Amino acid sequence: MSVLFYGLGFFLAAFLFHILIWRARPPKNHAAALLYIFAVVFAFSILLFKANPGAALSGIAVPQGIYQYLRYCLLFISLSCAYIASYPAIEAESPSIAMILSVAAARQQGLDINIFKNKINNDTLIKPRIEDLLRAKLIYLEGNKYKLSSAGLTVARLFTFFRGILGLKGMGG
Repeated sequence: MSVLFYGLGFFLAAFLFHILIWRARPPKNHAAALLYIFAVVFAFSILLFKANPGAALSGIAVPQGIYQYLRYCLLFISLSCAYIASYPAIEAESPSIAMILSVAAARQQGLDINIFKNKINNDTLIKPRIEDLLRAKLIYLEGNKYKLSSAGLTVARLFTFFRGILGLKGMGG
């Protein structure tokens, strides 16, 4: 019970810090900032547990012993990695969500197909993704060509590896 309680509690604390920081002043490199926030909260929680081994919150003792620490670490790190990996999808406006929101905004009258095509274009869907990749330093512009940075190459290799494991050869799917 203590692993779940403190694992979820400190994960939610990191999530709240994330929200407060983004509302105050969104950082330039979102991925690095998220990693930093979750790492700091995780380190703080471990230090807090070590400094107060007999402490309890709401009657629930902090994790104690190597197995509870390992389970706490596994839970917190798993939740954090899942959130950080999902964040770009939350942050970005996916084509499907943009289309649904545009049609939903038109309500019962429906959305004229020409207005739909004007709203859903490369300026609203593709260019912001390119700017995200540039800001995250996964790609860079050299002359009039986009190229992968070393971090971008690592990400591309990782996705290619996972797609290979799943038997997905072509793009999509």
